[in-house]
Amino acid sequence: MVTVTDEVRERLLSYISHQVSRGPEAIKSVVQKGQKQLLDGLDGLSEEQASFKPDADTWSVLEVLRHVVDGKRRNAAGCVALARGETRGGEAETGRTGEELPSLAAARSALEAAHDDLVAFVESLSPATNLEARYEHPWFGELNCQEWAVFQRIHDGDHAEQIEQVKAAPGFPKA
Repeated sequence: MVTVTDEVRERLLSYISHQVSRGPEAIKSVVQKGQKQLLDGLDGLSEEQASFKPDADTWSVLEVLRHVVDGKRRNAAGCVALARGETRGGEAETGRTGEELPSLAAARSALEAAHDDLVAFVESLSPATNLEARYEHPWFGELNCQEWAVFQRIHDGDHAEQIEQVKAAPGFPKA
């Protein structure tokens, strides 16, 4: 189980709040940075490398991507619902669910499609967007639709680092 210290929680909430205060273009920019960080970690990977598991308890790159894609899809749909004033609910916030991603190409395609959905949401932000509706994040408390969009940057960055850890693990295939 992942834990977040109070210090880290407050720092990340401050980051989220700052990015939201800068407006939709800033939100889009940070969301794009998270996606780029993920995609950069995939550059040059072979299918063998993407499927490599350092040990039984560690996800492969493909498993990390499956989690990210699933989360990004849920987040984009949740942002749209919150923006309309609806309450999100019933979504698992952790673990691996969703479709299988049988190859790196399929994972990259699914990642790009899920990202496009989130960017489309950010581009739809307007003064009429409901910012009062909130949904509980297990570590960061109740977030509105804009805050959830910025949170995706944090989530992407965390899992981009996880991909780098897999790539640095002993036994990682050379090609």
